[in-house]
Amino acid sequence: MLSPGKVLLFEVLTVLVLFPLVYSFKILVVNPFPAKSISLPFLKLTGGLVKKGHQITSVGHFPLETTTNYTHVQLSKPENVYVSFYELNSFSGSRSQKWFSVKLADAYAKSLCGKDFASDSLRRFLKETNNFDVMITSAFCSDCFLSLIHKYKVPIVGITTLSIPIWIAERFGNPSNPSHIPNMGLDHVNPMGFWVRMENLLVGVYQILFYDLFVVSVGEETAKEYFGQDLPSLRTIAFNISLLLENTYFTYYSPQPWVPAIVEMGGIQTGKIQKPPKV
Repeated sequence: MLSPGKVLLFEVLTVLVLFPLVYSFKILVVNPFPAKSISLPFLKLTGGLVKKGHQITSVGHFPLETTTNYTHVQLSKPENVYVSFYELNSFSGSRSQKWFSVKLADAYAKSLCGKDFASDSLRRFLKETNNFDVMITSAFCSDCFLSLIHKYKVPIVGITTLSIPIWIAERFGNPSNPSHIPNMGLDHVNPMGFWVRMENLLVGVYQILFYDLFVVSVGEETAKEYFGQDLPSLRTIAFNISLLLENTYFTYYSPQPWVPAIVEMGGIQTGKIQKPPKV
């Protein structure tokens, strides 16, 4: 028989060996948006999870430069993605363009859901037998990918790499009071006058209705082609997102109230801050 000291040593070594395994998760990261700037926070977060020892399966257009605990499902070739695609001054737009900016989300949803779900790599991946502990995905206009929750039955974490759209905020029950919270599609800043607040209200209501009636329905129609007509409503699935990571920070945007399920992570893609050189 082993002495009490050797038994204790064995138990301690067992805990030290198994401890990393206990807290190692299999995570599915889905970022279907083919824009490098929007993908940077995803890459930074995914890289951090890999360094922590988690097993990551990534579905998207931009892979990490590692193969340790990391598997990537490529959605399209690099030449088909948006890199240096927009000029900043192209976002100025007319008043009407800003009012109907949610139509841009509709166009992206049709493109992402149609092309990405039709890709051979994603189809092969969905036919595989995989199990995950949690899923991380974009929360902007790619609701069709929420259907993967129906397949894998896991908790979901959303990421928005822009200021949170009003149609996403209402899913978390987060206040979007138009009297003091500027709409992300407009150029208002506080304090806002009466007519500005009225515009803020009308545009916000329009965006929520348009997104629910058109953008979500596009994703639902595409998802049902792959997962069957018994797929739950994507709106129902979206209301069960456990956590939303938002790539903003109150020192840059107007301070806003956030429910506990929404966490600001602004600047996560910048990495370690370097001291400026001495002149």
